[in-house]
Amino acid sequence: MLKMNDKGFFLIEMMISLAILTMMTGVLIPIMLQLKIEQMVLINRLDSYHYLYNTVQTIDPDYLPYTDTTNINGITVKQEFYLENDLIVGKGVWVNAKEEADEATVYFKPIK
Repeated sequence: MLKMNDKGFFLIEMMISLAILTMMTGVLIPIMLQLKIEQMVLINRLDSYHYLYNTVQTIDPDYLPYTDTTNINGITVKQEFYLENDLIVGKGVWVNAKEEADEATVYFKPIK
């Protein structure tokens, strides 16, 4: 009768586990990179909205229309402020982390 030695892994079991880990890594790395890019897009959008909202509240309606370019966390944002009816409109345009044009618009009603 043959004796079975069950102490440890056989070579085939090690190769199968290595293949499974390699496939998981091959699937997860691109997903993680895409999530990182999406995170940067959302961070830039949120920062631009906040900057536009804070800036539109300080604009004097007598000096409109007003155009400016500013740098927000390494992203160049072209800002445009103008009057539409009785609202001040702030519009920002920039290129996001996906190399696509992104835009934010905020509205503010000045107190007279």
